[in-house]
Amino acid sequence: MGIHSATACGLALGAALAGCSLIVSVDDLTSPAATIDDAGSTPIVDAAPDTDADAEVTDAADAGAVCPEEPPDPSLVLYLPFDDVPSALPPVDCSAKARAATTARGDPAAIWTEGKRGGGADLASTCFRFGDAADLRFDGAPFTIAAWVFVRSYALDSDGRQLAGVTASGHGWRFGSDDPARFELDLRAPGPEKREIAIPLELATWTHVAAVYDPANGEAITYRDGVLAQRETNTITTFTSDGSTLLLGCEAGDDGPTFDGVVDELRIYARPLPATEIAALAR
Repeated sequence: MGIHSATACGLALGAALAGCSLIVSVDDLTSPAATIDDAGSTPIVDAAPDTDADAEVTDAADAGAVCPEEPPDPSLVLYLPFDDVPSALPPVDCSAKARAATTARGDPAAIWTEGKRGGGADLASTCFRFGDAADLRFDGAPFTIAAWVFVRSYALDSDGRQLAGVTASGHGWRFGSDDPARFELDLRAPGPEKREIAIPLELATWTHVAAVYDPANGEAITYRDGVLAQRETNTITTFTSDGSTLLLGCEAGDDGPTFDGVVDELRIYARPLPATEIAALAR
């Protein structure tokens, strides 16, 4: 933010200059700093006049999002870098899908904190819905989910803490922390069939977690800090969900435990990422 000043008095006032107010032009008025001049008076802010473009939020950049410039990857179907300018708005999806989020519970202004890389989101008391997400239920199609996480606690009673998932009627997929001392991808088919693919995890430390579902090879793979954690070859080849909403930070119903920790750089791909790409995300 650049600040430029000029005195409101002419040079002829000489020694009286110290009593003059400053005319301050602030390039970025989203959070102007209050500056006091030598006489203790409040500066006069010279703001540009409002225009229709200034008053209307038209895209992610206007909403305060800071989306990195990356080569386009059509398989990246949700990307939350959490580098938004802190506000009362939900986090912005920087993928080409640009999915809109709504607050399911809590105060979105309270989530913004330091992340692993730039900003992060503390989801201890807040969770969000990403609607129009029927393509994110995958229904047995390949996908990858990856994120940096700083976990404070694994579970509450017998319930895990969901970071993200699309479930309904008890089936679908979820990714989150659980006891004992792990992060896991759950795949739940209708009926009793279920698979849990775990990632060993320590509390209160930044860890990169990733899970890959690859039905073509009949396997699900998890990674910790870019290194293979578990490979499950006896996995279910189909799982379905009639849900069409992705929940970030809580489970379906919005009344279960929230994710107790901070998340950064959450990505979901509609393809199974190879180990080399997982390792690159964890650097």
